[in-house]
Amino acid sequence: MSAAAGRSGVAPDDRRPTLREEQRLLTRSRLVEAGIALFAEKGYVATTVEDIAASARTSRATFYLHFESKLALLGFVGAQHETWAPATLNLMDGAGPVPRERVEAMVREGFRHWREHASLIGAFLQAEAVEVGLRERTLPHLHEVVETAFPRYLGQFAGADRDLARTEMVMLVLLTYRYMFYEFTSRPFPDDLDLQVRAMTDLVWRVVTARAGSLDAS
Repeated sequence: MSAAAGRSGVAPDDRRPTLREEQRLLTRSRLVEAGIALFAEKGYVATTVEDIAASARTSRATFYLHFESKLALLGFVGAQHETWAPATLNLMDGAGPVPRERVEAMVREGFRHWREHASLIGAFLQAEAVEVGLRERTLPHLHEVVETAFPRYLGQFAGADRDLARTEMVMLVLLTYRYMFYEFTSRPFPDDLDLQVRAMTDLVWRVVTARAGSLDAS
């Protein structure tokens, strides 16, 4: 413990935030809440920094003290969900054939997540279309997510076979999750959700088991 901490009796990391710090956190929280609400209501493209600041009852200048752009705010929100994809996809990870039940668990969780966050995910897809360089960063990031989520599955392959297995999984994730997004933004809730879950599970499971089966055939 430092001398200063010893005198105060409080460790540096345990000190209470100052009133100024609390106010700053409150302002940031209001900006984030306003951004999420406006992205859902108007979409990413139509929402401006001025809109967000006004909705948060603050100024444009104050917005820029917290975020350099509306894309930075969206990225801040997205970072709160960063662990979701690897953890969910990891349900399918394994050496050898993956049980169909685990694939179905992943698909069901994917549908749940995309239904719950459809408007926010829609804002990300809009941002990809208009923000220079964002799309180019998305695919490499997805490759990293797949590497994190499937260490045992990808560990079965080497060299070009590993590259192919990873690329297949990236494409599978993109196709699966983009379908889920369009499903939940085209209508409030699909009446035939169980049927769609079963169909999606079959498609994903066939790809995963076919790639794993190639090891036995080699």
